[in-house]
Amino acid sequence: GIDIPLVNTLIVNRADLFGLAQLYQLRGRVGRSSRQAVAYFLVPPFTELTNLAKERLKALQEFTELGSGFRLAAKDLEIRGAGNFLGSKQHGYMEAVGFDYYMHLLEKTIKELKGEAREEVKSEINLKVDIRIPEDYLPQINLRFNLYKRISSVEDLSEIEKIKEEIEDRYGPLPSIVANLLRYGIIKHLAQKIKINAIDRIGKKIIFKIFSSSSVDLARLAKLMERYSGTITPQGVMSLSILARKETEIMDETISILKELSLYNIIN
Repeated sequence: GIDIPLVNTLIVNRADLFGLAQLYQLRGRVGRSSRQAVAYFLVPPFTELTNLAKERLKALQEFTELGSGFRLAAKDLEIRGAGNFLGSKQHGYMEAVGFDYYMHLLEKTIKELKGEAREEVKSEINLKVDIRIPEDYLPQINLRFNLYKRISSVEDLSEIEKIKEEIEDRYGPLPSIVANLLRYGIIKHLAQKIKINAIDRIGKKIIFKIFSSSSVDLARLAKLMERYSGTITPQGVMSLSILARKETEIMDETISILKELSLYNIIN
């Protein structure tokens, strides 16, 4: 709430103990008139700082231009836990709700503000696999967020291949976790196409929650139940036992199951 237009100098002691959003707000408390202002953030020797403190201070140094508030907020979100989407070591809000539900809430809110109709089907995928774009592979956070958005909302499988080629062309060979992110895009697309409400992995089982209006082929469903020693409840919750252990195998097995469930001819 500090607003003294004539003040042109701010000194913050032990800035390493503040959050990124707090430091950004404090920095904006001076220079609120035509006078040039300076904000000094005092910290202990760099070698004594925690890794999180170093990241926060580095972000403040990086985002200095006008209008950088959103980028800084996005960086703050990443530092506090949004960097490891659906990974085995999740943190923060995205851990609590999952990447898919987080994106669903975000898109839902935006559409409500715009007065647009809600989508009927929104599949939630949680296979407990590390799917993300590492910062050391693609440093620009806005580009990473854009790719996350594109991959989670593809309308055709050919878009995944185009995104893959684009990423490899610009940034080099895909790390395994980025390749898994693209597999996630395929799973999300197929699940929504045949109206699978949610896909979860619990131990050695993959759980499919199927909408009552799903276009799943019942004959193929029966074959899958037999092959994977599966069970299904009256509410449409199907549980299949899988042998896959590696992350790539788990995702590929899920893709194979979804393709077999589909009534449509799906091209790789």
